[in-house]
Amino acid sequence: MMLAFRTGSGVKGQEFQGRFGMTVESAFGEELEKEIREGLVEKTAEGYRLTEKGFDLANQVFCDYV
Repeated sequence: MMLAFRTGSGVKGQEFQGRFGMTVESAFGEELEKEIREGLVEKTAEGYRLTEKGFDLANQVFCDYV
């Protein structure tokens, strides 16, 4: 998650599921919901990515996945 979020395209749901055998939401649903509420992450057609605010506070987001 941390490495994918560092890119502009973010986490791609199909790639995540193919690699880990589960959806991003089943693995990190609570974290994603919290970050979306805080304006740090946004849902895209392919998955999730950091918002501009999320890039500014990326280390805060990354802590949720450690």
